[in-house]
Amino acid sequence: MTAQSTTINEPSLQDKITYQLCEYANLVNSISKEDGDLEDTLSQKIQQYLDTNRDVIGGWEIVWGPGVALFDTDLYAVNALYMARSTEDRSRYVIAMAGSTDALVFDWLVEDSFILQTPWFANNAAWHTIGTAIGVKTLLNIKPSGQRPGAGHTLPEFLSSLGDKAIDLTVTGHSLGGALSLTLALFLRDTQWLWDNSEKARISVLSTAGPSFCNQEFVNYTTQRLQRVRRYANDLDIVPHMWNPPDIDGAKALYSKNNQPAPGGMQVLLEVLEIQASVSGQYAHFDPASGVFHGTFNNKINQTQGSTPDDLYFAQVGYQHIGGYHEFFEIGGVQWPQGVVALPPVGTDAVMNRVLALAGLPLGDGAGKVLANHRPATVPLNGQPVELPTDHDSPEAKNFVDRVTAEFNPTSA
Repeated sequence: MTAQSTTINEPSLQDKITYQLCEYANLVNSISKEDGDLEDTLSQKIQQYLDTNRDVIGGWEIVWGPGVALFDTDLYAVNALYMARSTEDRSRYVIAMAGSTDALVFDWLVEDSFILQTPWFANNAAWHTIGTAIGVKTLLNIKPSGQRPGAGHTLPEFLSSLGDKAIDLTVTGHSLGGALSLTLALFLRDTQWLWDNSEKARISVLSTAGPSFCNQEFVNYTTQRLQRVRRYANDLDIVPHMWNPPDIDGAKALYSKNNQPAPGGMQVLLEVLEIQASVSGQYAHFDPASGVFHGTFNNKINQTQGSTPDDLYFAQVGYQHIGGYHEFFEIGGVQWPQGVVALPPVGTDAVMNRVLALAGLPLGDGAGKVLANHRPATVPLNGQPVELPTDHDSPEAKNFVDRVTAEFNPTSA
């Protein structure tokens, strides 16, 4: 089963290798902190795949991290980040970040990605979501622990310590990381004078499976500021259909031609999201045409015995969000990482009930299996937990936006 690319520019071997490194950042997505030290586990897993795939992707070494952001009230990581350097071209670095690390796509789509928009600190006409601002601030505050490379230092602090700044630096992320990678790359470029006052470093970004989170001016500005911007999206993946309202509308019938319609609760949820997005901002995609490829519907999923239609739908959603990109970025002989998931390993009735609950609908028979939200309903601002507003039109929401905007500035990096 091979993805049918319709991109103007096929992914280069370097893009495929960068995507591999991006996947490794997601290897603790579904692992609880109760199972051990997440940073230590992630470090071991990344090193395992760097060693396993060395003959295919070349030699790479971890030079910073990995670091994991974890709130006291969480069982799962909020995000994860690491930086690697090629051992064959020591001027080449990749910063790779995880996507939604609680393994539930709908969590950050609905609850954690606050989609009201705020102006970019270096360009008042360029707007991006509050969710990406919070996410990048979280990434910038990560400090690896223990004996890991760069322990006790943030990523900008580590970049400042590099002797030779004439480097090629690519920032990459998948899913939620697809949006955060673009924002973090631009942040590093617009604050480059703080860690590279000669501005020798060349900064690029490879974003995959991300939602639209910014207006067209942000797209234009980012493309002009960075060395290279590449975005790839599977047209059968539901996540890139967020947050532009017409795209959300299209997601309602994503698999209908394959006789796999979205469950009723999902249809209602998408309608709610479409209404919310239509009043929250403007959402443009990077590479809206050349970066999109035709995915392949996975018919093998429909052969699963004893599965309900909802089971099959969500299995397809999960496959298109992960497996569809594996097809597209395939490198002969590579071993794909195991444990990178898009949906949690629980009954689909639990997932569906979660979706119904988020849409404000009554729960069904599986109500007792609804996953607990392991993420807090607060975000850290100025070191203090601030509750996320639930009504985007409320005075509390405006105040929240103002507070995030004030904190998101170069001097706080």
